[in-house]
Amino acid sequence: MDPVQITTQGWKDTGMTIIFLWLLLLFVIAFASNMLLAQGLIPSLTATRHLPRGLERLRRFFYLGASLALIGIGVVVWRIVLQVQVIGDFYARWWI
Repeated sequence: MDPVQITTQGWKDTGMTIIFLWLLLLFVIAFASNMLLAQGLIPSLTATRHLPRGLERLRRFFYLGASLALIGIGVVVWRIVLQVQVIGDFYARWWI
């Protein structure tokens, strides 16, 4: 089974899907780095006194950043699920 010709709108939708996949990668990296700082590095470095104790107050900002990134992940995954339907427009079989 051969795929049908991809229209201009199909290319636009495919491009948007790729953009959302890149956004997903950025949000996952942002979430992971914020959680690593808030959960791992800051408590460890303040416990060993490599950082001043006052920097533990920054943890809540990193948790806020992680929660915003997690919300972003959810929104982007939702948009990818809606956008990926464009593949069915030019290729009828999903599972080869």
